[in-house]
Amino acid sequence: MTPDDGAETRYPVRPYRRVHESESPWGPVRQLPAGGPPTRRMPGAPPADGKTTEFSAPPGPVGTGPPDGSVTIPIQNGSPPDGRAPWWEQAQSPPQVRPAERETRIALWGATSSGKTTYLWTLPLAAEAQGWTVTPLDQASEAFKDRAEFDLTTEGLLPTGTQKPVQIRWKLEQPPGVEGPRWRRREIPGSQIVLSTIERSGGDFETVPPGVTEQLAEADGIVYLFDPDRELNQNSPNNVKYFIAAMNSLRRRSHEMDRMVDGRLPHHLAVCVTKLDAVKVFAKAREGFWVTQAAEWPHFPQVAPQHAQPFFEWLCRTELGDAANFVRDRIVANFLPHRVTYFVCSAIGFGLNGDRLRDGRGQFDLSDFSNLTSEGNRVRGMPRPINVLEPLVALERSRRPSSGLL
Repeated sequence: MTPDDGAETRYPVRPYRRVHESESPWGPVRQLPAGGPPTRRMPGAPPADGKTTEFSAPPGPVGTGPPDGSVTIPIQNGSPPDGRAPWWEQAQSPPQVRPAERETRIALWGATSSGKTTYLWTLPLAAEAQGWTVTPLDQASEAFKDRAEFDLTTEGLLPTGTQKPVQIRWKLEQPPGVEGPRWRRREIPGSQIVLSTIERSGGDFETVPPGVTEQLAEADGIVYLFDPDRELNQNSPNNVKYFIAAMNSLRRRSHEMDRMVDGRLPHHLAVCVTKLDAVKVFAKAREGFWVTQAAEWPHFPQVAPQHAQPFFEWLCRTELGDAANFVRDRIVANFLPHRVTYFVCSAIGFGLNGDRLRDGRGQFDLSDFSNLTSEGNRVRGMPRPINVLEPLVALERSRRPSSGLL
């Protein structure tokens, strides 16, 4: 059933419910220095060990002082021998400069036409829409970004299939900011991701040349693009064709590198269910009542983050057949559960209808939601990516030692 033949009446879009992070009202807790606070004692009381250490000559009899008239200052035993003031009187040292971030090596894995190139084409748009900046780190990466932005914004063209591997290195940066309501604002530190990836043909994950194996095995994180539209189209080979050989090759090479953890792969994996905007995929999501609607303009449909994994499992088990369920089972069996995150994505997003509201902006129309032309090779308007930047942010945070997952 398609959304334009009455499905909106039978399967209404459920209202959106915002989920907030819990936040401590007291803010960050100050940490005491390693030595602890200074010991308090009454004036004139001797130190605990009964000894004193002096900066000048020992005190003479009562009522007398040093011959040169200088003042004698007894201090607690244990002060620095070089004459420095106690630690609690010293000025705080300047903050340490954060070391340069090393590159986060990301491997994109997916079948032919699963959307790997489109994902990279729209990544700068998704990042800049959320306040990030994207800086190419070499000429090849700059040329790739130039072509993507020019074709999408001026011609509305989608990328063609990748013929040969392309190395891409981008630096994504988010400046510091604040968040929260006005009466409970908190500062958010800046972030940066130095992305290094290789864009290659989906057919490479079927034949698995040595370069694919090395890229997967040495990666810090893997973005696996699962294309449900391929499973719903009987004329296309399913995702498992581009999964089995690559998975077996990845396990062999990871074992040779002694990276396995209790028989499982050590990689952080982001499973992206792609093409939510496709007619058949969106219809399935609505039939299962997985779709919510964003509260902010333009009220695009979405699958809530906490529902991404259940939605993927529901699709594979009940809607897409045994091949898709095989892929799901192999992901569960081969990766550590706490290192796998799930996203429901769309690189080009949903379209807006031609009508205009009073404020001059279009709106989402359930009867005409596609952002593709009838030929399917151009976008009707600017791409509006859904969950394109988020997988990279999740992979970058998960690999940090402070996350406890490495």
